[in-house]
Order: sequence, then C-alpha cells, then structure tokens
Amino acid sequence: MTATLTRAWTRVPRWLVAVVDQGLVAILNLALSVTITQVAGVTTLGRFAIVATTTTLCMGVARLLVTDPWLASRSASTTPGSELRWLVGLAAVGAAIVTAVVVLIVGDGDGRWLIAVPIAAAVVVQDFGRYLSFRVERTTGAFASDLGVLAGATITFAIAALSGKVGLATVLLAWLVGLVVGIVVVAGRMAGPTGPAGALAWWRTHCRFLATRLAFDTVAYMVGVSGSLYLLAYVGTQRDVGLVRIVQTMFSPAALVVTGLTMWLVPFLANRSPGQAERVRARATFWLMAGALPLVILAVLLGPWFAQLVFGVDDGPSYLALALAGVSTLAMALAAPWVAGARVSGHYLPIAWSRAAAAVTTIVGMLTVPALRSTAGYLGLLAFQNVTVAATAITIGVRRPVEPLQRAETQRPDAV
Repeated sequence: MTATLTRAWTRVPRWLVAVVDQGLVAILNLALSVTITQVAGVTTLGRFAIVATTTTLCMGVARLLVTDPWLASRSASTTPGSELRWLVGLAAVGAAIVTAVVVLIVGDGDGRWLIAVPIAAAVVVQDFGRYLSFRVERTTGAFASDLGVLAGATITFAIAALSGKVGLATVLLAWLVGLVVGIVVVAGRMAGPTGPAGALAWWRTHCRFLATRLAFDTVAYMVGVSGSLYLLAYVGTQRDVGLVRIVQTMFSPAALVVTGLTMWLVPFLANRSPGQAERVRARATFWLMAGALPLVILAVLLGPWFAQLVFGVDDGPSYLALALAGVSTLAMALAAPWVAGARVSGHYLPIAWSRAAAAVTTIVGMLTVPALRSTAGYLGLLAFQNVTVAATAITIGVRRPVEPLQRAETQRPDAV
C-alpha cells in the first residue's frame, strides 16, 4: 500500500506540487490575518501588516543576495556547502535585528510584538530549506516543510484556544512554532558544516552577477511596495493599511500560485536548452493567465462579502480597490515566466530599471496627490508598477532569447 502511494505521488507533476505548496502559504497568510483581526481588530492588523512586511522584506533580501542567484546558477553545485549555509545564517541574524528595530518603532510599547524577532530569523531559515528542494527540482520537500508550518501553527493555536488563552501573543507564538516545525522537516537537507572561510569568494563566483541586478530590482521593490506602505501608514491611517492587508490576503492565492510556478521555473529553465526553455515559457504564460483570471474575477466579485464574513469588517474595501488589485495580480501572472527567463539568461537589468522608475513615480504620486493616500490609491499604484514590469519583461524576452549569458559572465569574478 505504501509503495503504491509513493508511486502515485511521484507521478504528480512538479509544477502542480509547487502551486499546491504556495496554496499552503496562502492559507497560512489568510489564517494569520483573519485571526489577528478577530482577536485584536483592524488597527492591530495594520501593525501586523507592517511587521509581516518587514519579515517578508528581510526574506527577500536573503533571496536576492544569496538563494535566488544560487537557484538560477548554471555553475554552482546543487548541494549546499559551508559557504552557502554561513551566508544564510548571516541573513537570518540580520532579519532578526531589522525586525527588532521596526517592532520598537511601530509596536507602541507592546512587548508581545517582540515575538516577531525570532519569527523573522526562522522565516529566512525555513525559506532556505524550501529553496534546497526547488534547486534539485524536488518540490515535495518544500511542500512538506510548508505543510509542517501550517500544521504546527494550527495545532499550537488550537491548544491555546482550548485553554482559553487567545490573543496577539498566541497567534505570534503559534506562527513561530509552525516555522520551527517547518525547519525540522527540511533539517536533513540543511545540516552540515558552516563557516565563513571562502564564503565571499564563493558568492563572487556564483551569485554576484545576478545578485547585483536583483539588489537593484529589490531596492526598487522595497521603495515601491514596502516603502509606499510605510508611507501610507504615515500620511494615511492604520485602517488604510489594514484594508490593504485584507485585499492582499484575498488575492494571495493567485499571487502565490504565480510565486510557486516562478520558483519552479527558474531552476527548470536553467537546466534546459534555450529552445526548450522558450517553449516552456510560452506554455507557462498561457496556463498562468488561464488560471489567474477566474481567481481574480471571483476575488473582485466576492471581495466585499468575504471581508464582512471572514474579517468582520462592515465598511470593507471598495470594488475599485479590489479591481485595481486584480489588475496588479494579472500583470504579475503575465510577467512571471518572462521574469524567470531573464533571471536565467542574465538580461535582468532593464526589468530592474523599469521597476525603479515605477517606484519613484509611486512615491512622488503619494506625496503630491492626496487622492492616492488611500487604500484604492495605494493599490492603483501597485497595479501601475506591475504592469510596467510586465511590459518590460515581455519586451526583453521577445528581443533576447533565453540563452545562457550568465554562464559566460559568472566565469569572470569581477563581473558586475
């Protein structure tokens, strides 16, 4: 019986496992947002959005500097060495420090938010475990880890609820326990010697070429998405930030499907010939749009009802805000295969420049146009950013095929 189940599981397409894996992440994000709203209100959800955005931002920095270039590399070993583990460890410590600073600023003196500090470090480590599975195209490892996070958090919260102790601290502790479980699931892949010796030389050889471009792109993303959210909290209200979180939670299933397929596509394209990669990219574009469109339409039509039913918010997001978030999600889905191809080929710099220009436009718009200092205004600016990136990525992909430009560049340690 076990052998039969194992054979059946191995026949499941890896891209489908990647999509389902991101579905688990979507469920966790939804559960965290809904639970915090129910136990502490929309204002606390706004603070949680800032803290969660910070942990995601720190994870993004770890990805852009280390794990994303390693994932797309044609020259680096698929087995993690001591240098890679050391760099991830440094990223985890940095995430904890940055989150601690943010908590001291936005936590309003509430010590319960300090639980987010170890959460930030655990998020980086658990994400590294997921990348180890994606690197060797074994998406089941990432699925098992994320399932462990969800199961651990759910069981912990259920035990606390049965004892009658439910609050913000309970939700944060449940999240932390879940992350620890997710790390344990992939600990076998991560285990090994760790040390600084040779880490810088390894990074220069295998990561710097793409990392410098991703760093530029991610700084633009931070300014355009995270930075503008902080700005909205300053020039708008915490309620605006909370409503943005609600809308993004509604669209997170579609957005995370895109993320899952992108994470699967990057190593898949890196391990294929240019001709095969282009055919896969074309099919992925079609199926991503085919899958994202009905999800977006449902989210827009059912959004106000969902916000009232699940979050208990009577005056929820408007149809305009939901529609703008839908446009943003569709643009991201359309761009995903082309962005993945640009990462593998090395033709990524124009995408970073386009995102930077859109980010600057976003910040200037929020500072100069009062109508943009709202939930709909913020989401409209995000849609503008994603449409700009999609147009650039597709233009670059049409003009420049998925060729292994990065292989030639990474042989030069001084390439930037």
